[in-house]
Amino acid sequence: MRLQVAFSLGEAPAAARDAGLALLARNDTNTLHVLPAVVSSLTGGELAFLERLIAAPERRDARPGGSTTSGGDSTGRSPERW
Repeated sequence: MRLQVAFSLGEAPAAARDAGLALLARNDTNTLHVLPAVVSSLTGGELAFLERLIAAPERRDARPGGSTTSGGDSTGRSPERW
């Protein structure tokens, strides 16, 4: 199901596409083929997307073991910023 979502998001408007793909990229790193599907759905915006993903506060604040220093929800993730 997540694989199909990643491919389908490639047809969505850029803001919705990027927000959805960012969630998949952050949360489904162990699901086979999801990351390649995320990248294939970016169609020309790969570098900008990856720069935003890497610069995101929840990425910068990540600590070993999955904890973060920022607020966020009950999962420890910061609110979506895209």
